[in-house]
Amino acid sequence: VYYEYLRRSVIDDRLTFGSTSVFAFLTLYSNGNVRERMSCKYVMIDEFQDTNETQMMISLMLLKEPNLCVVGDWKQGIYGFRFASIENIIDFEKKTVDIHRYLNDDTERIPFRIPEPVRLSLNVNYRSSREVIDASFKVLGIPGTDGEVVNLNPETVVYLEDGNKDIGDNTHVRYVQVPSESQAEETVSRIIDYVTGDYLICDGKELRPPKYGDIAVICKKGDMCRKVFEEANSRGVPAFLQGEVEIMSTREGKLLLAWLKYLNNKSDPWGLTGILSDMEYGMREIQYMLRSGEEAVPEEVVKMRKYLSRKKRRITDLISSVFSYYGLNNDITQAIISTLSSAHRSSLLTISDLIRIIETDIERKNAYAIDADLGVNAVTVQTMHKSKGLEYPIVIIPQLNGGVIPNTRGDKSVINF
Repeated sequence: VYYEYLRRSVIDDRLTFGSTSVFAFLTLYSNGNVRERMSCKYVMIDEFQDTNETQMMISLMLLKEPNLCVVGDWKQGIYGFRFASIENIIDFEKKTVDIHRYLNDDTERIPFRIPEPVRLSLNVNYRSSREVIDASFKVLGIPGTDGEVVNLNPETVVYLEDGNKDIGDNTHVRYVQVPSESQAEETVSRIIDYVTGDYLICDGKELRPPKYGDIAVICKKGDMCRKVFEEANSRGVPAFLQGEVEIMSTREGKLLLAWLKYLNNKSDPWGLTGILSDMEYGMREIQYMLRSGEEAVPEEVVKMRKYLSRKKRRITDLISSVFSYYGLNNDITQAIISTLSSAHRSSLLTISDLIRIIETDIERKNAYAIDADLGVNAVTVQTMHKSKGLEYPIVIIPQLNGGVIPNTRGDKSVINF
């Protein structure tokens, strides 16, 4: 089955990231002419803790001389689920020697001896204050899994110096304890506090009060991002959601689904129930309306259905009109419009087809990338994976709960916050 899957992938020109990497390895491994043609004097690899053994072998087969420069931090290894190996950087010397022996076992694929590596420590942090660096260093001592043995010896962990002296005393790390169900609300309260309170941030060499655009909310999971985003919207705090989001599972997606169902069939209880529930009608009232027919339905809902029915052939206009009815215009509505409009353009889908797409996305928890204009003065709400490599003057991390950050995967003995 797997052979047929690979064969079909090649025929259709649809290779996954993993299969591309494997084919690159196999080509270099089996073809000396390709190795010679592709060979380089220098290879440099960033984020080396996120590489796997195949990629490490590829990098060595690409070299004509032993000039491999790798940069990485083993504690930032977050792609274990994609078979990335932090041992590539922790045991760099041993791994290169072992790979050299393995690849040259039957023929010379690496045309040089492995020398002793030169280790250069990047030990000055120009982004963060001394207080933030110290807090981060303490976190390094926390095991991420029950079996992890944390070794903070100077050979693997370098104590960082602070290179940005302009921050001065305008810095702090603080913790706020709230019930789980109040975390989104408390997060938005802290955002308002930073923007309206007596705080200063360092902007180059200048100090100024913070704006919404200076603040990022970093969450482990997308559902928490959505809760913070919705809470910010409800309290008039400008925010945008960035990253992978289950857009059809949001209020916006479900409202659109309800209207499409009602538009497709005015007797569909799932369409009308969704619309009326959002208008805060009680279940008894909704059941009465469903039994009594359209004459019992609020006049504004009937009028809206007639208005939308004239736009059945203009899908983008129809979807936009649904969101305009509720005064919704945000990153999620834009993503939904873009996703469904492009699907309709490519295949002229019917209303029934759009309903199926939304229902399938909800059922399968399909997520879509959401990006917004970073020049807007608004709070950034994003997942940790999306935030990697970025920096903000103020960062708020909700859901710092045992079992979530770090994810203990059911092992209760590891750590509690």
